[in-house]
Amino acid sequence: MAPILLQIPHRYLFCLQIKRDLSQGLLHCNENTAALMASYIVQAECGDYVSEDYPDHTYLSSYKFVPNQTPELERRIMENHKKHAGQSPAAADLNLLETARRCELYGVKLHPAKDHDNILLNLSVAHMGILVFQNQTKINTFSWAKIRKIS
Repeated sequence: MAPILLQIPHRYLFCLQIKRDLSQGLLHCNENTAALMASYIVQAECGDYVSEDYPDHTYLSSYKFVPNQTPELERRIMENHKKHAGQSPAAADLNLLETARRCELYGVKLHPAKDHDNILLNLSVAHMGILVFQNQTKINTFSWAKIRKIS
């Protein structure tokens, strides 16, 4: 996805999807990445951090960035937000897209499963085949060619 080719309406829709997936826990990432993505959302929606307007992290409490959001996460979002001074909403959106794109599980829908030893796994269907995850770490890929050969 070349940023120059991504038109404004498309970029906006992708950002809405990322925001929704993050808030519903569908975009799996670590807390640092979640805080960074949330800070880009705040920058795009609120503009620059202004200490007179936002003396502490509570200005973020009305937003739901992730399930079970904590004051500590809000503080990390605020610290990242401070670093985005001067960044336009369009630039913040592009940075959000770029950060989400680098998440291993971006665009991956996990389906719960168990292996023959009754160990919890997650499966996902992707362009390359079926992906197998354990604790949100990819442990195996079954390519479509291999699956076709078995059938």
